Formats: sequence, structure tokens, C-alpha cells
Amino acid sequence: MIRRLIRRPRWVILISGRGSNLQVWLDHAEFVDVEWVVSSKATAPGLLKAQRRGIQTAVLPKLIDWQKFHFELKNVT
Repeated sequence: MIRRLIRRPRWVILISGRGSNLQVWLDHAEFVDVEWVVSSKATAPGLLKAQRRGIQTAVLPKLIDWQKFHFELKNVT
């Protein structure tokens, strides 16, 4: 019997605060890999929630360089 190795989708989650929607994805970790959590608020409690799980986090500046952001998304490891 041949088993196929299926890689779960890698996700970047954008949050604005507590991370309540982030928690839904973390609760379903068997279906997706949350690789990176991004917020526009440095004090967003959801960032701490992600960091406690060992997930990379980032805070977006007020003025976003969308080309740089896209490049960083493509290079998430």
C-alpha cells in the first residue's frame, strides 16, 4: 500500500486584536499549518498567543510596502 504524503496548507493569518479568529485556525492544526501571524497593532494579544505556540509574528508599519510584504510572504519558512 502506497501512502501519499499530503502537506497541509501553510497559512499567514492577519489579526487586529485578540486573535479570536486565529484561535479557530490553531484549534484545527491538523488541517493547516499557521506559519506566520501579522498584525497592525504591536500590542495585539493575538501576537502573544501565536508566540507562545512558536509561530513567527510581525507587526506591520502604518505605511505598508506591499511589494516587500509580498516578498516576505513568499519566503516564509
